[in-house]
Amino acid sequence: MLRMISRILFVDDEPELLLLYAAIAGGKPNWEVFCAQGGAMALGMLETGQFNVIVSDMNMPGMSGVDVLQFARDQRPQMQRMMLTGLADSSQTKLCQQMGHTLLLKPCKPAKLLSAIEELCAASRRAAVEADLAAAW
Repeated sequence: MLRMISRILFVDDEPELLLLYAAIAGGKPNWEVFCAQGGAMALGMLETGQFNVIVSDMNMPGMSGVDVLQFARDQRPQMQRMMLTGLADSSQTKLCQQMGHTLLLKPCKPAKLLSAIEELCAASRRAAVEADLAAAW
């Protein structure tokens, strides 16, 4: 059986966190990991590249993670979305849940982050199979 590669895009304004995410996720054999420092860079990457999962920080200067995930949802609705945030009140939590499929609070343990991303990768694979089956009909 052919192994499907999942392309993961991490978005954060802090380069140290991007390096950490890349180190944590980079060891997964079926994942290609990409990083965007800030929302503007992420939007450029989303316009030119295909990703299965996007993981964005919520609070970034210039463009919030909510804006990034809204763009991802509008331009690439099949892409699975996750928001990471250190601070979230109930209205922000509700907004995140509307924009993304998953919300995790920072700091979170690497195993929890990897597990959540793996679930989104599995959802992406299922959606791709369903789309292929629908196209075959």
